[in-house]
Amino acid sequence: MFQAAGANVPGFGSITNIRYQQWNLSHTWTISNTTVNEFRFNYNREGHPNLGPEFEGLPFIQVSGGFTIGNNGEGSLPQVGNSFQWSDNVSKVVGKHSFKLGSDVRRQRFDQTLYFDVNGEFFVDQTSTNSTLGDTAFSDYLLGFPGSYGQGSAQIENVRSTGLYLFAQDSWKIRPNLTLNYGLRWELNTPIADISKHVQTFRPGQVSTVYPCQLGTDTIAYFQNLGVTNPDCDNTGVVPTGLVVPGDAGVPNALTQTYYKSFAPRIGVAWSPGSSGKTSIRAGWGLFYNPIEQLVLEQFSAEPPFGGSTFPFNTLLNTPFLDQSGGFTYPNPFGLPSLAGVNGILNPPRDQPVDWSFGDTRHQLRKSPNLPRHQ
Repeated sequence: MFQAAGANVPGFGSITNIRYQQWNLSHTWTISNTTVNEFRFNYNREGHPNLGPEFEGLPFIQVSGGFTIGNNGEGSLPQVGNSFQWSDNVSKVVGKHSFKLGSDVRRQRFDQTLYFDVNGEFFVDQTSTNSTLGDTAFSDYLLGFPGSYGQGSAQIENVRSTGLYLFAQDSWKIRPNLTLNYGLRWELNTPIADISKHVQTFRPGQVSTVYPCQLGTDTIAYFQNLGVTNPDCDNTGVVPTGLVVPGDAGVPNALTQTYYKSFAPRIGVAWSPGSSGKTSIRAGWGLFYNPIEQLVLEQFSAEPPFGGSTFPFNTLLNTPFLDQSGGFTYPNPFGLPSLAGVNGILNPPRDQPVDWSFGDTRHQLRKSPNLPRHQ
């Protein structure tokens, strides 16, 4: 998967192979002259083959006022999605009433790997200290002077969710020209959850017990060089207070609780004035609920301790973690260049301490006034 944009970079389109499959089964049973039962089963599958770091190609390079080339910052998204749906409803006509009730069950499974910036991205925007400051950033690009560089990591998500929907309704023909429709639905949408528990959320003041903090030898030495006596997780400010994961107190796998009060009433009326039947006036009201999209969970993926990103400034195209002065190497706490070779995925064991400082480069740089700007 490789893409490029810009009229002066022709021939670099984005080609992604995606396969969709669908199965539908249905059975309609006429129980009597006034009663009918309908059953349906639907299966959908989508697959994104041939994606991954080996197909990343060039880093994403954006030249201000010029072209954009390489893989976009979001990277590849290999995904296999499976959706199952079972529905059954019964219709019954009784006099002037047409009753209908039924159920709908849906199960969704999405297994995907998120490659966020694993191959890096450069921003050539004339903000480096060696910028030529011409009319465009082309000269900076040719000299290899980007303003900043970004690189992230990847993570696996195995997303699951279930939906259960029940309904009952009636269409009442009050008069030949007046019909009242009313009904009630109950919609249960379980929150989408990553069964691998590679997501996190924020709870103010809470400290994770699943991943407690413990400083490593290198981190201790680093803070000692900064003048911190007997550095620990507390006096270095390394502990990410508020960042918690599934399994911490009050944090379920889906990061939120299931909502059971999703009752959805519906009412509508259809009226045809007079007896000609040429005019129809309709009105209706209903309460509706939408489940959370599966893609929303991606916003909580590949963050510490399961990954992260770093954005050094004033680097070089060929050595993105080296300052243009040559006198300083930016900290790369995630080991991103080497991680990219193994899909860039971090999977620390649960219920074991981690050195949270590896995900807090910004904190380390703030502690040292002699280091160049970094965020």
